[in-house]
Amino acid sequence: MSRKGINGQLLDVATAAELLGVSQRSLRARVARGLVPYRKLDCRVVFRRDELEKFIQNLPGVTIEEARANAAMRNQLMTTDEVNHEEKGRALSCDGDRDSAKRKDQRNGNDTPIPRRNKTTKIS
Repeated sequence: MSRKGINGQLLDVATAAELLGVSQRSLRARVARGLVPYRKLDCRVVFRRDELEKFIQNLPGVTIEEARANAAMRNQLMTTDEVNHEEKGRALSCDGDRDSAKRKDQRNGNDTPIPRRNKTTKIS
C-alpha cells in the first residue's frame, strides 16, 4: 500500500479503499449506508485495520480449500457425465432416434429439407 494510514492500526479512507480494492468514492458511499465498519475521529472517518480484515474474511464466497474441493468434485462429475453421455449416444443410435431416421432418409435420396415456419411480427 502506498500510504500507511494514520498509525498502522487506524486507516484513512484512501488506505482502507486500497485494502478493500474499491474506490474512495465507493468506500464513502458504503460508509454512508453503514455497510463497512468505521469510526469517527473528530470529523474524520477512520477504519481499524483488524476490523477491516475481519470484515473481508466474513464476506460471502469460498475459501481456497473450498474452491479446490469444488473443482475436484466438478471434474469428477464431468468425467462421469461424459461416460454417461457416450453410453446414451450409443443407445440412441441403436434405438433409431430422429437424427438417425433423418440420416437414413438422406441416404435414400430423400434430402428434402423440412419446411420452417415463417415467423412474422404483427405490428398493431
